[in-house]
Amino acid sequence: MAGLPQFPEFPVYEANVGPRWETYLNRFESFCIAANIANLTRKRALLLHYAGEEVYSVFESLPDTGPADDFETAKQRLNDHFAPKVNAEFQKYVFRQCKQATTEKIDTYYTRLRNLAKNAGFADKDGEIKTQIIQHTLSSRLRRYALRENPDLDDLLKYARSLDIANEQADSIENSRLQSHSERVDAIRRPLRTSNSGRERYNTPSNNSRQQRINNKCRNCGGQYPHPGGRAMCPAYGKTCRACQKLNHFAKHCLSKSRQYATPKQQYERKQQGCVQNRVYRTDHCSSDDESVSASEASDIITVAACESSANKRESNGRPHIKVKLNNNSNNVKLMIDSGASINILDQETYNSLTNKPK
Repeated sequence: MAGLPQFPEFPVYEANVGPRWETYLNRFESFCIAANIANLTRKRALLLHYAGEEVYSVFESLPDTGPADDFETAKQRLNDHFAPKVNAEFQKYVFRQCKQATTEKIDTYYTRLRNLAKNAGFADKDGEIKTQIIQHTLSSRLRRYALRENPDLDDLLKYARSLDIANEQADSIENSRLQSHSERVDAIRRPLRTSNSGRERYNTPSNNSRQQRINNKCRNCGGQYPHPGGRAMCPAYGKTCRACQKLNHFAKHCLSKSRQYATPKQQYERKQQGCVQNRVYRTDHCSSDDESVSASEASDIITVAACESSANKRESNGRPHIKVKLNNNSNNVKLMIDSGASINILDQETYNSLTNKPK
């Protein structure tokens, strides 16, 4: 007994016993071929030995199991006992719940679906597997291709495999470039500024740690990079930026929004000429993470009816100002010139003093 090769036991009382017994018996047949076991008496004895005490107890309770050298009869009696345990409706439910895992390749997913479909009683197994892949694949490109071209299962799998290979190759190139860039950042020591002692301070690996952390962030969504499954798995992929209306990135990480959402100081320093009529937005709270204000949120328009300005008129802080008539109000309102501002703001006291308020 100590010289027998190892082979797992069969757990009788776990769920889904019918399909598991079929798989176990197929593995045992392959094991006998590999071990060159052809004697029927020995095959029967080894099956009952390897299957374990639970299977042996079941076998002892079965009628007409045949003599000791009748392997086929013993196998048939065990099949008859375990086969009725297959529940086709439950197998269909398990099949429908099968979804592609995050790091799972399409071939592995297809194999799982094929095994689950064996005992589900489907009339068209290939059609059911194709539908399941289209509905539950992680690849948006694969799903769009299937809905656009309506390929058969073989063509769908070929396209899916090509996507897997392309994603692997692209990730390899991108990871290599990131690694190369990180090494160059560590190698370069650039002078930052001169200290009080006259010595120059340089970038060191510790100074570059923040840059390295940034390099590990996705510039489109802000999450960890690279994404498992490639670019198509980025949460921002296919989304429209609310700041610049371009695709594949969030407004929070838009590289062009600095022009549209400059700080008040930056807006003041921009030198533009002329008076601009603009919309007024009602805002209760503003933070650096707020998204852009849509046109539907615009409230009223205040029109500059007249301007009285002088180059010599300045506040005590040196900033130029003008007096303007807003919405044909009788009183002029003193404003500070901010030609670069995209949004003009009135304080509550000035707004309350207007006789012709915007509605």
